[in-house]
Amino acid sequence: MENEYSEYAYCDEEEMYEGNQGKEFYSDRMELIQRTPWWVISIIFHTALLIMAAIWTVSQSGPEEEICIFEMATPVYERQEYIPEKRTAIHSSKYVKDEIIVEDPVISKVDLPIDRLETPDDMESELKARGRQEAMSTIELQGDGWDGVFGLTGLGSGAYGWRTGRGKIRALGTRGGGRPTELAVEAALRWFKRHQAADGSWSFGDYDKQCKLNPPCEKVCSGASSSGLEDSGKLNCATGFALLCFLGAGHTHKGGRYRQQVADGLSFLLAHQSDTGSFSKNNYAHSVATMAVAEAYGMTKTPMLKEITQKAVDTLLSRQKEYEGFDYQVNRGRNDTSVTGWVTMALKSAASSDIQVGNAFEGIANHMDHVTPEVKGDSYPTLAGHVAYTWKSSSNSLGHRNPRLTAIGMLCRVFIGQDTSSRMLRAHGYKMLENLPKPGKTDFYTMYYATLAMFQMGGEFWDKWNESMKNVLIDSQRKGGCMDGSWDPTGFAGWADSRAGRVFFTAVGCLSLEVYYRYLPVSMLKDKR
Repeated sequence: MENEYSEYAYCDEEEMYEGNQGKEFYSDRMELIQRTPWWVISIIFHTALLIMAAIWTVSQSGPEEEICIFEMATPVYERQEYIPEKRTAIHSSKYVKDEIIVEDPVISKVDLPIDRLETPDDMESELKARGRQEAMSTIELQGDGWDGVFGLTGLGSGAYGWRTGRGKIRALGTRGGGRPTELAVEAALRWFKRHQAADGSWSFGDYDKQCKLNPPCEKVCSGASSSGLEDSGKLNCATGFALLCFLGAGHTHKGGRYRQQVADGLSFLLAHQSDTGSFSKNNYAHSVATMAVAEAYGMTKTPMLKEITQKAVDTLLSRQKEYEGFDYQVNRGRNDTSVTGWVTMALKSAASSDIQVGNAFEGIANHMDHVTPEVKGDSYPTLAGHVAYTWKSSSNSLGHRNPRLTAIGMLCRVFIGQDTSSRMLRAHGYKMLENLPKPGKTDFYTMYYATLAMFQMGGEFWDKWNESMKNVLIDSQRKGGCMDGSWDPTGFAGWADSRAGRVFFTAVGCLSLEVYYRYLPVSMLKDKR
């Protein structure tokens, strides 16, 4: 019998008793307890009580944390006062392994308060390491300590409340995004980082000359424009697009993995804004740059950005004809739906950042009413055709129609406050479901506007659109080499193929995949009011 007990000695929670004759198993715990002196039991009992009391005290010393979707450590940073006369880099976070402190960083042209600066990464090793999996470990989903704007409690704060922290994680988990979409966004941001010029700008045509790989990739990175029209307005536009991608993912000049790139880009824009507030005579370019500085201000509340943004908005308002839309430059009776779309997005970002936009939305609404065809049906309303390209108020004549313009009209109506459950917007939604993104046949221009609009629509509109959109973008994104993270300019976007090229396609691809957290649904903002 003794051998039988020895054979199963470790089967009953590995309880052992060490006697004079060696180790012997006791199956009857009660016998052991009865032979134990009462004072030993008393000591064990009171010690257990003390341990339990200590555990309870510690557990009550701080707020209960939410369970996160991603198992990632949350970095905690101490806020530090910014002293322009003696700027020093804030200590590196252990959560960003490749971060290096830069002493007395030089910011071109404009001196912005920038925290926790870093030097460029080793680009070649970064590309080799990125199997789209290792890159994910560096994405700052948990935020960088700026809970005043981003709402790290997970509830969000303001129009940009989902761009980082638990708000971002919650948005990805509930709105149809996830790890694959975030890997694609991170890859696009790395591509923009590799192609930023030394002065902080990005270029539609010369971006390939800025590649930071060694050797450089002039002969590898195809898709650059050769128009030779790189005036400051187009540089401001390209820089605005790149900045919107970084800002959309939660990176600002005050925090985030790409804060240096954002700081340099903003410095370039601020240095190239005219005294009157213009970034370009062209309203396309001016609107994109205005949107970038508006969101940067809304996310950080940096005082100098408020003045810059207000001047840019005032410039737009001065180019609008009263109670009408916008044209390429000053509106003299020609209302352009495409231009008006970009202006509407810029004004929406500005308004969301507490910048005054006057009554501009009234004119935009009037323009949209003129270019939108009638709605047929009730339970399944549909537009009798697509939205028109132009409206000439003097002759009351309309231009051609196509799905791209319908997507623009749809988003404009959402952003100026029309109820997403309205018959008109549902008609727009059903029209866009007839034009779902398809592999190899996707107009990126249309896709970008429709993605923002369908996200706001929610329900079946968003579910169907999102599934097609994210699959097309993830599958078509370039993987490997210099072009890793970018999108080829072959998506039937008309002028953008030849003039804006890879920078534009990569920007709208990245911004489309940031849709889950880039803006709060307008329905939530209405509830908060």
